[in-house]
Amino acid sequence: MNYKESKKIWGLIRDSKRILLTLHSSPDPDSAGSALSLYYFLKKLGKEVEVVSFDNVHENLLFAKPSPIKVIEDVSKFDFSKYDLYISTDTQQPGLLSPFRVEIKFPKKLKIVVIDHHPTNLKFGTINLVDSGRVATAEIIYELLKNWEMEIPKIMATYILSGIIGDSGGFRFPGTSARTFEIVSELTKLGADKDMIMFRQYNNNDFGVLKYWGLILRKMKIDRKNKFTYYAINYEEFKKYADYASSSTSGTDVFMNSVLGTNFGIGMTEKKKGWLSVSLRSRTGIDVSKIARALGVGGGGHVFAAGAKFKMPYEEAVEKVLLVAREMSNAKNS
Repeated sequence: MNYKESKKIWGLIRDSKRILLTLHSSPDPDSAGSALSLYYFLKKLGKEVEVVSFDNVHENLLFAKPSPIKVIEDVSKFDFSKYDLYISTDTQQPGLLSPFRVEIKFPKKLKIVVIDHHPTNLKFGTINLVDSGRVATAEIIYELLKNWEMEIPKIMATYILSGIIGDSGGFRFPGTSARTFEIVSELTKLGADKDMIMFRQYNNNDFGVLKYWGLILRKMKIDRKNKFTYYAINYEEFKKYADYASSSTSGTDVFMNSVLGTNFGIGMTEKKKGWLSVSLRSRTGIDVSKIARALGVGGGGHVFAAGAKFKMPYEEAVEKVLLVAREMSNAKNS
């Protein structure tokens, strides 16, 4: 597919010397795969490139050592002015770069390219390429590289395929298209190892991860009237498993959208005192991104998968989420 934005994006890349790439908070395979595939592409062009994450990155997401990702804790102190170009991938809005939804003001001279597949993207770039018909941002990266007639070496193919596998749930989620499988076929021909990636994402968990899943299952409840499941984990409970509870290994998708007689599931976790992270998964097509957006700034996502994060005392925050979910559920059923 030829994107109309591809020539303009290429022009900005061509004319830039120092380029920044970032991962969103709680990095997942699509976030890491999209940014890192672009990193290796830009390095081949001779650009000065930095990949930055303002949150920890799970080793299961990395396929080359040493990792080029710089982990920086405080986004508010980060100097964006030293770059000519910032390419934001798989990130709906700047506030999602930080686990704590820090407001970010970019330098006026900084050119920004936004590449994303989330329909709720705020389009904060100089150029915005948002294709919500794609199952993963990594698919868009592949199409751009083909538009530019660029060679895709094995490491880039691996990261792109990792992103596609991750956001498609191993090709289970809606949005996985015939074009997805065409791209996957091409990537495997280029040397990407599908089996290795699937193993890393789905069969490579520390035993502590399974113990964390056990906590989730013990805490899970069902609202039969409004047809959704939910669990809520406070900070004291979470911190016992914090080393194992990264988004790339949580596995909660399996539980949240698989219960007979329900439309969706909600996971609520207080990962930092006073901050509630919310994960929503739809089972029947109810648009959970509407629930995420109703929870405030930073909420959004897709019809079948969405999330939000906000600051509020734990008990109050949980009640807010359940109230919004019940209101949305009642509105759909009325």
